[in-house]
Amino acid sequence: PRPADRTTLLRELLLPLVLEPDWPGPADPLPVGDGWVQPDLTDDDLDTFDRLRQILATTESDVGPERLAAAAQEWRLPVLPYRALPLDALPLDALPGRARPERTSDQPGTRSPIGPTELDVERLRGLEGIQVLDLSSLWAGPLCTQLLAKAGAGVVKVDPDCRPDGFRDRPALHAELNQGKAIVSLDLRISAERREFEELLSSSDLLVESFSRRVLPNLGYDNLTLARLNPSLVRLSVVGFGADEPEADWLTYGSGIHAVSGMGMLHGRAEACPVAYPDPLTGYRAATAATAVLEGPREFQHLEVSLADTGREVALRTQASRSKVSP
Repeated sequence: PRPADRTTLLRELLLPLVLEPDWPGPADPLPVGDGWVQPDLTDDDLDTFDRLRQILATTESDVGPERLAAAAQEWRLPVLPYRALPLDALPLDALPGRARPERTSDQPGTRSPIGPTELDVERLRGLEGIQVLDLSSLWAGPLCTQLLAKAGAGVVKVDPDCRPDGFRDRPALHAELNQGKAIVSLDLRISAERREFEELLSSSDLLVESFSRRVLPNLGYDNLTLARLNPSLVRLSVVGFGADEPEADWLTYGSGIHAVSGMGMLHGRAEACPVAYPDPLTGYRAATAATAVLEGPREFQHLEVSLADTGREVALRTQASRSKVSP
């Protein structure tokens, strides 16, 4: 990464530790068979996860980390396996997400997975007049839109009281990530509030969201509908995995990406990360991608930036730098 101010980037990477003195430490890797998984579970999830493990133990003789993680994801539990980088790891330019954009047959516009890219905060400027509608929550998406706001964009964040941003219970962190934004509470299940949302949507240049892939279509806002409401809209999805990956629908957070990307196994054993750094790095990548596509004329298109690509790039670059200094 080559941001203009490395101190600023370091602060972004450690933001929860800087602002929240009681920020909890990472969950320890959980040994499973011959490996480990990273469980990012709330207190409400623990009993469900224990029940799942009991079921698997009575029905299957050999449950390893990959099987447990896949089963947990079927129950919508954010559990990911620790994976080691293969000795013949792909070069950076062969990572998923580098593929040529393809136009989907059932949706207008282009679904363009954004591959790993240098962080370029120098490009994040001159966005005066750009309007951003922010449906994201937690860290990566809100950091992306905060960076866009700092570059001059007008940002409206939809933070409904019925399903609030998960960082609302961390006021200092929530305020930091959402500074410079207008915040509105809209429940898209209510007709009047849907109309208000659609008015905001029709006047926006960019929609940023970090939902699972089923949420917006279930609310009635698939790409066809979004394109009809605003033919020049850019939809930017911050996702866990790329649409072409087997884990495309998996639920995950930055600490799980640390595990599954190979970064958590660089020393041959599972190591949890002290803070979910793939989130802010993905936020920077998303902001850079948005800035690039907002330059010049455009039609409706759908971009995806994945935490998984971010994690793999970090792991591969770290492995490459280690190999250069090895005797």
